[in-house]
Amino acid sequence: MPQIVDDLRHVLGAKLVAYIAAVTETRTVREWVTTGRRPAPAAEQRLRLAHRVVTLIRASEGVGIVPTWFQGMNPMLGDRSPARMLREDDFDDAGPRVLAAATAFVGA
Repeated sequence: MPQIVDDLRHVLGAKLVAYIAAVTETRTVREWVTTGRRPAPAAEQRLRLAHRVVTLIRASEGVGIVPTWFQGMNPMLGDRSPARMLREDDFDDAGPRVLAAATAFVGA
């Protein structure tokens, strides 16, 4: 998990990682990387999916597009951002929808 969070932090920035994980401080994100502290299971699920999406989009479109994609309104997600959907919605619904939107984005 520390490597996943560190990769997310480098690509998305600590603020966006904290937002997706539904934590209030970027210090928490840093602690996940440096101290061995683990995110709550629900946050870990969201972070693992976010990392999968980051890897997919980065390979296809480049690293610079990834943060914009996570924060932008997405028509496949009801004009909500993927980050917001991962943070606020039930993961069993949001996870597959965000992954499908990412797959459609790189395939378009």
